[in-house]
Amino acid sequence: MSEGIEEIQNALQDTNAEARLAAVEALSHHLGKPKIFKMLLEVLGDSDWRVRKAAISVFLKLPCDAPLAERLIDCLACSDNAAKRNSAVEILIQQGECALPFIVPKLTHLDKEIRKFIADILGDIGSHRAVPDLMQSLNDPDENVQIAVVEALGKIHDTHAVEALAQLLRRENALIQYAALKALQNIRDSRAVDPIIGLLGKKILERAALEALGHLGDFRAVNPILQALSHGSKKIKDIATMSLVALYHRFSQDQKMKLICRLREVYGKDLSLYLIASLEDENEQVRMAAIEILGWMGETKAIKGLLKCFNDQTQDEIIAALINMKGEAIEPLLAELPEASDRLREIIARVFGEIGDRKAVGSLIHFLSDPDGHVRQSAATALGRIKDPLAIRPLLNLLKDPYPNVQEAAVEV
Repeated sequence: MSEGIEEIQNALQDTNAEARLAAVEALSHHLGKPKIFKMLLEVLGDSDWRVRKAAISVFLKLPCDAPLAERLIDCLACSDNAAKRNSAVEILIQQGECALPFIVPKLTHLDKEIRKFIADILGDIGSHRAVPDLMQSLNDPDENVQIAVVEALGKIHDTHAVEALAQLLRRENALIQYAALKALQNIRDSRAVDPIIGLLGKKILERAALEALGHLGDFRAVNPILQALSHGSKKIKDIATMSLVALYHRFSQDQKMKLICRLREVYGKDLSLYLIASLEDENEQVRMAAIEILGWMGETKAIKGLLKCFNDQTQDEIIAALINMKGEAIEPLLAELPEASDRLREIIARVFGEIGDRKAVGSLIHFLSDPDGHVRQSAATALGRIKDPLAIRPLLNLLKDPYPNVQEAAVEV
């Protein structure tokens, strides 16, 4: 497009978005001319997202300097045009660290809305260079700005902010405390553990505190989480269940074993019933966490419920849980066979092989005659793991199986 500036300006007012889009493209060829900058700023608020995106792309070709930053920051005050404001935010974020010298000082801007936007932008840029100034703004007179600053520090994950954020947990302001909890959860520094544990008595923050403890990976969190799991309300138990599993996956193997030993000390009928009931919880994360814990505990009473909630999403966790139950799982699993689908029979055969208990050999030999080829294949592989001589003759019969995969499994065994 080779129109002059005036023609381009007229095209930018066209009711047809395609014409405006072409005009923005034409502007990119005239970036050195004085009027272009003002025209581009107006296009940032265009009603069509494609036109705005094109304008953003043109802006990102311009040098990252103070005049550009100042004009974009002015756009942050456009409360009557959210599209223009959001476009300016996107440009400043994409400019990244080169924009820091021009936007960091705006944390002290007179307009509280601009201060909040600057904090949001700095968090999304994610530069550690902004942390000292953000920490200074933790005492901003406006609550919303404080929260934005706290959230920004959480996004940057800088451990220098941990002690200052932990201090905010003592504030008598639940919104600030909650934001600080989430920021500390993101940063994952062990210095935050004790201050967060101190919030567990406050009902409004207890769930957030439990969730944060699960992400910190510190063994000091085990007892408070188990306390909540044993004595909390249903909602508290749900969070504690998920947090305990999150904690487990951040531990070393030795710590994992210690956690399970500690859990066994408090595990009883009430906790068992809660976890089994949680297999039908509407929250998928609660269901998945309950599956894992029931496996750790070797809770064979959960087998019916585990098989009932078996699907593609839960498959790996349920198999692991059943294997953890070892030989104790064999009889309860056999009891479920009459109602088991082809897929479940295949999984049960696989689990028997992983458990490796000779008590399962008779059932696995029976599986070699199953009408489903996948079940026969899994049974053959399982018998190969157990290595019981009683299986040799039945396995030889599989060499004539109509399915090559079953034959191959028998040959490999």
